[in-house]
Amino acid sequence: MSIKTIHNKIVNINKTNVLSSTELILKSNKDLRLGGTGNDNVEWWSYPENNHYFRSENGFEPTLNTTEKAIEFEAANSQHLIGSKVFDTTRVFTLSVWIKSKAADTLYRIISNFVSSVDNGFQLNKATGSYVFSLYSGGSQGTSRMNIDYAPSNDTNWHHILGVYDGSTFSTYIDGHARSVFSITTTISATEGIWIGKLNYFAGQPFDGYIDDFSIKHSFDEKLVNYTGSVIKYAAGEEVFIPNPRSLDKTPILQLQSNVINNQKILLDESNNVMQWNDVRNKRFFTSTNNPLYDFTEQSIYFEQAAATYLKDIKNDNYYNFGTADFYFLLWIKPDVVNLTENLFGNFNSSIGILLQKRTGSNLRFYAMSFSAYSSESYLLTSEWNNIVIQRHDSILYMILNGILVYKTVNTIDIFCNSELELGSYTGSKTQNLNGYIDGFIVANSALLENISSNSVGDKVFTPKTRNFPIL
Repeated sequence: MSIKTIHNKIVNINKTNVLSSTELILKSNKDLRLGGTGNDNVEWWSYPENNHYFRSENGFEPTLNTTEKAIEFEAANSQHLIGSKVFDTTRVFTLSVWIKSKAADTLYRIISNFVSSVDNGFQLNKATGSYVFSLYSGGSQGTSRMNIDYAPSNDTNWHHILGVYDGSTFSTYIDGHARSVFSITTTISATEGIWIGKLNYFAGQPFDGYIDDFSIKHSFDEKLVNYTGSVIKYAAGEEVFIPNPRSLDKTPILQLQSNVINNQKILLDESNNVMQWNDVRNKRFFTSTNNPLYDFTEQSIYFEQAAATYLKDIKNDNYYNFGTADFYFLLWIKPDVVNLTENLFGNFNSSIGILLQKRTGSNLRFYAMSFSAYSSESYLLTSEWNNIVIQRHDSILYMILNGILVYKTVNTIDIFCNSELELGSYTGSKTQNLNGYIDGFIVANSALLENISSNSVGDKVFTPKTRNFPIL
């Protein structure tokens, strides 16, 4: 099912709906105070923009898990964090969080903000078979208990959960899929700060798992509203959006965009030849060889094989050494000729490094050190813009073409490089340089899509959105 295209005209959220002093955005890659054994106990998780923090209790501190790159809560030790402020749930709000449970079909109390069984507030649980949002008024759930029953979530993978209260209804989403929508007829007036990891009045069923990128705010995400600013009510199961990647492990180490022309992003000469293509944030600069041309119609860079044009990272360092860890490459290409072997990018040199080719069969070939593989010829490149993702996650390599999984295999190759990364070519021969366009090129030392291990070749695993950032 395709991602919904929201109205092009997005209105600014009414500022009366926004209370900046109680907005809360927590990311595990910042604003943590650690201590205790191994210096990995989370003592504070804060949002300094509004002096809001979460504190741990002595002996019940969660930890920063460096493998998952998130905060780990252990049920055996009832680890939890307590918010310092009351969040006003009588007004509109959006709650967003990434969660990974250690066990499926297990009841966990994850996030809540009410002080007793007869209080008002909300609760997010993991039940047997689904995640559950509950809104309480005087301790009664009534019809406000919402199962976010989405079968792929009943596992031990990362999942994104979103709840939206618009003043009269509460809408829920998991992994971008719309789930339950419930009418709310009572006022949910919480008096307690938010607890993460367990309930504040009940010791049972503490959370066993990981949490990252938790936010709650008095506004709506633009992707969920129509042109009047009202929250759209989608049917259960409808794919509405792709969640933003988690902040810590999804930050690209390279991000090149061609729809912005200036001396920082793309530097052109008087003839519109590309002199440099830059990622200023990551301090990576690609210089021109034989001057690829900037095409203002396509708003992209055109590479020409006959002229041996390509771009090369000016640094030859260990920046693209992935070892045996996760990584992904994402790019958009528009080839002149589909069924012709041409090099798209790479730093492959004497069986060291990586290389991505398009082949005479209109499919893809990916090299990584001594490893090489072809994607299925049942799913081929087109003469229009194509989105390509090459990723490794949990020792499985995936090739994804236009959102369709076209190759999948176990891969534990130790990947490192000894040459500069090139676009439209690679370190070796220039006789198979690209004829065509490249845009929206991203590299990250992480996986883009974490929940596709159960998918098979031929499955649609995501819908590419646009080659102008944000890509997803």
